[in-house]
Amino acid sequence: MFATPMDALVARTGSLDHDADWVDAVFAEAMAHVRLIAPCKRSEWVDWSSLPEDVQSVVTSAMARVANNPRGIRQETIGEYSYTVGGNSAVAGGFFFTPTATRI
Repeated sequence: MFATPMDALVARTGSLDHDADWVDAVFAEAMAHVRLIAPCKRSEWVDWSSLPEDVQSVVTSAMARVANNPRGIRQETIGEYSYTVGGNSAVAGGFFFTPTATRI
């Protein structure tokens, strides 16, 4: 996989505009969610390199969603104009992982 969360995020989003401190903060938040979902792995999954590749992929996907939509907005209306983003409303509502991702 990738050596760091930054490398994985750049590969997923195709953007080099991510600030290292921001990526570290989002990764830390993602890891807090991972520890809630899988408390039995709390002592094993302590950093990026200790995560299995499938978990790295799930964490990267979550980080990319935050990078693409940091405020978690799902719908916007201005006057008669309305725009709705498809996808999982749980993710837009502030949950870090999709229901499928939590099963991985």
